Amino acid sequence: MKPFLLVSTRGEEEALDSEYQAYLRASGLERDELQLAEFDLLGLPPIEPKDYAGVFVAGSPYGGASDDLYVSQTQQDVRAELSDLFTQLLEAGTPLLATGTAMTVLGEVLGATVSATNAEFAELVDIELTDEGKKDPILSESPAVFIAYANHSEAIDELPEGSVRLARSLYAPIQIVRHGDNVYATQFNPELDAGLISSKAQAFEDAGDTGFGDVEALVAAGRYTSGTHAAASVIKGFARHFKEGA
Repeated sequence: MKPFLLVSTRGEEEALDSEYQAYLRASGLERDELQLAEFDLLGLPPIEPKDYAGVFVAGSPYGGASDDLYVSQTQQDVRAELSDLFTQLLEAGTPLLATGTAMTVLGEVLGATVSATNAEFAELVDIELTDEGKKDPILSESPAVFIAYANHSEAIDELPEGSVRLARSLYAPIQIVRHGDNVYATQFNPELDAGLISSKAQAFEDAGDTGFGDVEALVAAGRYTSGTHAAASVIKGFARHFKEGA
C-alpha cells in the first residue's frame, strides 16, 4: 500500500513534531504510513505525487493571498512552493487535503475568489455540514455540527468551477470544500483539539488573561490531542477513504 504524506511549513522543530504527531493520531495511520516533507531554507524536497495514496498539506503560519508588498520573502516563498505543489498534485490526480491557510493558496490555484472579507481570528467556531457535506464519503463519521479552531486572515469568497461547499460557519460561508472527486480543503485546522484549546483559554482567563491572547500556547495545547475530537474526523475520513482506494 502507498503511504500518505504530510507537508508542513512549520519552521520550529518542536512545532513540526507536534503537528506530525497530531496528524498521526487524528488520521489513525501508523508512523510508516505517514511520511513527512518539511519546508526548510531550500524549500520543499522533491515530491512525486504518484508515490502517495494521499497528501495532507497542513495550515501555514504564513497568510495566503496578501498583497506581496506587505508580506515577507519567506511568506512569498512558501506561497509559491505550495502553489507549485498543488499544481503537481492536481495534474497527477493525487488525493489532497489542504487545511487552514493552505486552503486559500489552493483556492488561488483553482481560480477561487479570495479576500479578507470572511476572516476569522483565533477563535473556536461551529462548523455546520451542508446537505452535500452530509453525503460526502470522507465526512460520513463527522457530526452535522462540531466545534473547530480557526485563525485565518483570508478566506475563499466564491467557489471555483468544479467545487462543492461541504460545510460553513457563521462568519466564513465556505469552511470545507471538495473539488472534483478527491481534492478537499478545510478553512479551519482539523488536527487541533477544540476542547483542549477551550480549556487552555479558560485557564488563561481565570488567571486574568484575555483567554485567546497567547495564540501559540493555545495551538500548542490543541496539538496534544488523542485524535478523537470531532474535527479530527475529517482527517480520519480522508485517510480511511483513500487508503481503501490506494
